[in-house]
Amino acid sequence: MPLTNPWLTGPTPTRKLDRDRLEERIRNLLSSQNMCVLATVGPDGPLATPVRYYPLDFTLMLTAAPRSPKMRNIAADPRVSVGVFAPLVGLASSRGAQVF
Repeated sequence: MPLTNPWLTGPTPTRKLDRDRLEERIRNLLSSQNMCVLATVGPDGPLATPVRYYPLDFTLMLTAAPRSPKMRNIAADPRVSVGVFAPLVGLASSRGAQVF
């Protein structure tokens, strides 16, 4: 069977990325994209919707109509999950962040 991700054959990293470098990478991802997937929970179950956002440091400002299902869900249960991701341009280009 062919190996589709040859960079995964190397050793697994054992060190943590230092906080400054990690924050720099997160800010870079957030500022280079403008779409995310917002997941909420409503009376009929989960609702995951692509929405536009604007980053203010580590805060994401989302655009949504005040009476939309996602805003009703947030009003009823403020726990949300937001996925921000960069489009793939090659096998080794996966970048993303999950915000709870």
